[in-house]
Amino acid sequence: MSRPASVPAPLRALITASAADSWYVETARPAPPPTPPLDGSARCDVVVVGGGITGCSAALELAERGLSVRLLEARRVGFAASGRNGGQVHSGFGGGMSHAERHLPPADVARVRALGTAAVHLLEARLARHRIACDYQPSGTLLLAVNPGHRRGLTALAEEMDRHGPAGHTLWEAEEARARGVNSRRVLGALHDPLGGHLQPLDYTRGLARAAVEAGAVLHEDCPMLGFESAPSGPGRPAVTVHTPDGRLDADWLLLCGNAELWGQVPSLARATLPAGSAILATEPLGPLAKELMPGDHAVADMRRILSYFRLSPDGRMLFGGRAARAEVRHPAVAARLRQTMIDYFPQLAEARISHVWGGNVALTGDRFPEFGRLGPRVLFAHGYSGHGVALAGLAGDLLGEAVAGDATDFELLARLPHPRLPAWATPALPAIRATRPGVIALAVLWLGLRDRLG
Repeated sequence: MSRPASVPAPLRALITASAADSWYVETARPAPPPTPPLDGSARCDVVVVGGGITGCSAALELAERGLSVRLLEARRVGFAASGRNGGQVHSGFGGGMSHAERHLPPADVARVRALGTAAVHLLEARLARHRIACDYQPSGTLLLAVNPGHRRGLTALAEEMDRHGPAGHTLWEAEEARARGVNSRRVLGALHDPLGGHLQPLDYTRGLARAAVEAGAVLHEDCPMLGFESAPSGPGRPAVTVHTPDGRLDADWLLLCGNAELWGQVPSLARATLPAGSAILATEPLGPLAKELMPGDHAVADMRRILSYFRLSPDGRMLFGGRAARAEVRHPAVAARLRQTMIDYFPQLAEARISHVWGGNVALTGDRFPEFGRLGPRVLFAHGYSGHGVALAGLAGDLLGEAVAGDATDFELLARLPHPRLPAWATPALPAIRATRPGVIALAVLWLGLRDRLG
């Protein structure tokens, strides 16, 4: 990783002087007025914690079914990963289907794969039904090979998709991948999935929240959950009590949808997930060069262990992202590393000015499959989307809502999948782990980056 002293002075000045939180914040449609936090006590059918894609999707599903819903967001809707991510809409799961194949019978594996495809169709249906304007470009996704080992991996993944779907995927050799997808000498091949594409994630998340409120959900922003208690439910008795700084909610169900943001409040949720920083930079508009570099306007990721992901914005900027070892993703060294990786792909961007840099935490599971589960009979959660959250988080919210409404079939299917667990002392909620985490993650990134260079 570059040292701060090696960062070009104009880039260093940009990172320290930029006033925008992200390019998404700067270009988003006008946000609705903030909603007030909970003040006093109230009763509802379901409390949903987390105003990201999962929570807003769950609140929408439940409100449309006629249940009374209170949605708690610690800051503003879309503040964290749901409004900061790469905006890439992928079908399927980050780790492929091998994990499901090891633990489920063939019929259940087929159902899991179908759910991965349904996640994209659900997103597209909600965009249309609720008229969510978020610059959705349904151009499909590309997974790139940038070394010979990746090329073999693409072939294996294409064979897996032949078995499980979705239909329509194609394996492109280097020449076709460069001509139709990413015009870079680094590209040795690509797997094209026609499902999905890319969108403005902050607009999408806010659109889901608006639809949930219009359906009858009550949203409380600047309202973190401080804790909760479960009790046996009965006539007139709540199953769950949720505490906030200025109020209390009694409910029949609690859905924990905060993903990485709930590690501190609910340490047990951290046992299956690893915290990882991810950062994105935006160039200034590139004009005709944008189409030359990205002729297919796809959402793109590569197969490196320290992966890069990128796409074009509607106004022709390169939005280029990757993992960040530093806890502070706006550190100049993070921007310098991202910029150098972008230039390795596209030498033509060596003089392109960087207009924004932003990022945050994502939750990764050891097998890159999301974790679904229960912390009690009436306390459900879903998290750990491992880079596929734009589509999968919306599906997770839908499945949480279905489980509350009485059909937990698909929720329980995904909850049956085991996940590697961290020991309790290693959870990022503990102060000692938080203190050492930046150094540990930096070493992990260094090791994985070395393995990438060695192929």
